[in-house]
Amino acid sequence: MRETAATGPGPGSAPRPDQKNVLLKVVLRLLHRTLTDYDANLLRDRDCAAVHRGSTSQWAATG
Repeated sequence: MRETAATGPGPGSAPRPDQKNVLLKVVLRLLHRTLTDYDANLLRDRDCAAVHRGSTSQWAATG
């Protein structure tokens, strides 16, 4: 994990001065089967939720 520049997605969405963005690299592999997109998204969301400290979030999987 490393810190990146905090930037918003568009005008009017600038980050707060106390906000930090990080780049989190996750490698997901199962040895006994192929992960479905849904399964991989659930695992990714679990890891992102573990490090997230903001007031809003957007996750890939729903369920």
